[in-house]
Amino acid sequence: MLSAPASAARVRLTEIAPASRGGASVTVSQVVSVKAGRTLVTPVTAPRGAKHRSAFALVITPLAGSGPVYAARVETQDQNTIVSIIPAVSALTTISLPPVRDSYTAISP
Repeated sequence: MLSAPASAARVRLTEIAPASRGGASVTVSQVVSVKAGRTLVTPVTAPRGAKHRSAFALVITPLAGSGPVYAARVETQDQNTIVSIIPAVSALTTISLPPVRDSYTAISP
């Protein structure tokens, strides 16, 4: 599920899975638009050519100029039974490092 609470959003959905015939992975990508103030259910399955019954990753990338978008994975048992709802969390993009000072003691005893 993708939600765009404030303004319209456009995201690229990229599915990545191990290939059924060894070696490289299989990647499929599509652009999805979500209208402002709406939630869109976008079913995803393993990409064609992926190893049978293997896990796959879904990368959600907001496109330039897109409004904020929120995502969640909804697992269903049949069309009427929701098993779980798990929010998608952004990947770490910033790492805080301690201040640097002019000294060789960090590399030389």
